[in-house]
Amino acid sequence: MKRLLWLALSVAAVILVFPANGQDRTDPNPPEPQIATLYPEAGQVGTTWQAEVTGKNLEGARAVWFPEPGLAGTIVKSEEIKPEKAPAPGAVVERKYKVTVRIEALPTAGTGIRFLRLVSSLGLSNAIQFRVHAGAVTSEPEGKHATPAEAPLLRLPSVVNGRIAKPGETDWYAFDAAAGQELVFDAIASREAAALGFHQQLAIHRIGASWFDPARPLRLAFSADVRGEVIVQNRDPRDRSGNWIRLKHRFAEAGRYYLEVGSLFGQGGPDKIYQILAANASQAAAPGFWQQHPWQERSFVRRLGNEHTRALHARTLAIEGPAPPAPSAVGADAASGGGVKASAVVQIPLDARAETAVENEPNDTDAQALTVQLPAILEGTIDRESDGDVFRFQAARGQKLAFELETVDAVPSEFNPRFEVFDSKGLEVVSNLARTKEFKNSKSVYLLAVEPKVVATFEQEGQYTLRIRDVTKRAGSPRFRYRLMIRPQIPHVGNVLVETRTRANEDASLDPWRVNLRPGQARKLNLTVDHEEGFFQPANMMALQVEGLPPGVTALTGSSNPSLASRFSGPPMEKPERYQPARQDLTVVLDASASAPITDLPVTIRLVARPFVQGKPGPSFALGELPIMVVASNGESK
Repeated sequence: MKRLLWLALSVAAVILVFPANGQDRTDPNPPEPQIATLYPEAGQVGTTWQAEVTGKNLEGARAVWFPEPGLAGTIVKSEEIKPEKAPAPGAVVERKYKVTVRIEALPTAGTGIRFLRLVSSLGLSNAIQFRVHAGAVTSEPEGKHATPAEAPLLRLPSVVNGRIAKPGETDWYAFDAAAGQELVFDAIASREAAALGFHQQLAIHRIGASWFDPARPLRLAFSADVRGEVIVQNRDPRDRSGNWIRLKHRFAEAGRYYLEVGSLFGQGGPDKIYQILAANASQAAAPGFWQQHPWQERSFVRRLGNEHTRALHARTLAIEGPAPPAPSAVGADAASGGGVKASAVVQIPLDARAETAVENEPNDTDAQALTVQLPAILEGTIDRESDGDVFRFQAARGQKLAFELETVDAVPSEFNPRFEVFDSKGLEVVSNLARTKEFKNSKSVYLLAVEPKVVATFEQEGQYTLRIRDVTKRAGSPRFRYRLMIRPQIPHVGNVLVETRTRANEDASLDPWRVNLRPGQARKLNLTVDHEEGFFQPANMMALQVEGLPPGVTALTGSSNPSLASRFSGPPMEKPERYQPARQDLTVVLDASASAPITDLPVTIRLVARPFVQGKPGPSFALGELPIMVVASNGESK
């Protein structure tokens, strides 16, 4: 039987890239095309629509490029945006452009988040996000619609593109509702607007009698609660996908009502772009913000199941070898997720299939707990206040388990699932509550976060009880559905972040997922690799290759950081090995020869890793992809 061994990335030697012919070959970071806005930001699958792209360094824009299949685009026209005010004498003026593009979403394009880039004389632009919907998509009308009398009528279900173009502006839309009908309105801010701190607001009104004004709108409902997966903490647009708010309302009487879209503190501007999704409550689903990442290791929105387990196996290596002895007890460090000896071989059955166990109310007490066999997928709903579900399972001495949570319909901060595992004495041994070392209790300020993944080693054989509920007892909803997977640990490569620049030394608006090379220059790729569930072992090695390079471009291994210390910021965490992977940094240098041919369109290169365990080569697997262009130094096209 094949068995899995924990792997590691080797510490790469420092390789110096020497200047050619005495010239400086380092990257001077020349200007690159930069898209700021795309409007409208949504269209319907199977249709063609026109949109405007604004940004800087877009002169000579000649092509639209999509990384996803099923999309096509053409440049309609390009024009420079003249500044409203004359620049001061001697001031550096950035030339801004507006490029009109035609986007076609073929029936094979599918729906969800997609990305658009422009190709200009200076190379490939950053990626800007847009959405493809299954239903009809419209845009707000030209001119003001800031009162009920000016409000255009929405036909539900509906998707509307809009923007708060000026400070203090509000947009109004009219719609009809039947008696007893429950409607849901989602307002999605663009990723770029969210990066600027844009915070949209929604309100529902009806026209009611007033002694002063018979046509006065009376507000029935209001929402400004930002939802999503912690997407508004960091101002860096590379760490966010936008934000969204939801307003749900049941209408007591049939009639015409009005939806008002505004913003916190009256924010407004050409970049304050939003989408409205209006539908019956039974048809509304949470807007997805997770589709832009091909692999998400620690996220409440990844899809858990047996396919997920097979995907983990594809990111590791199985070899033949003896099973390790059971670890000895470590006293107070019971259920620790700590490290193991470098020579240990972990035996994990590749064909182990997790069976799904669905909660059956009532199951709020230990006596009502549902007993499950591991590996297992626990499914349930925290559908009311103070609701909690209880499960029971058997663990062997030394068994290494991973607990992974998925929230199906509602994600943090709306639904914050909390689970705890207790031994037969009622002592907590595992929890997804990340705490500081000064932790006192779950109500103290020392509680850091609710984590979607926890790893632990069970040092005592016995029966364990798992309880899951919302982090507070005051929250509950039929939408608070969860899926909790309990499985053996699988040492594997987790998230791999590929960047072409260093975050700490650059403008955060730049896109790190592209390479524009000029002949005779070099650029570096920075890779941050997560080691999950004991993947790291110093004795093992990993070879890194770059496939699909354009002619005249070579890849060289650069320096790497040998430290596997965590780079997570914040206060010291109690038992961080349970909640955080080990990390390692690697660098690859892309070197374009002086005679490298100019590329007319981007080429997608592929980063591939191949592990070597105990001297035996394992299967290769992809770490990531990104587009690259070789651009003429004078900015002219091929």
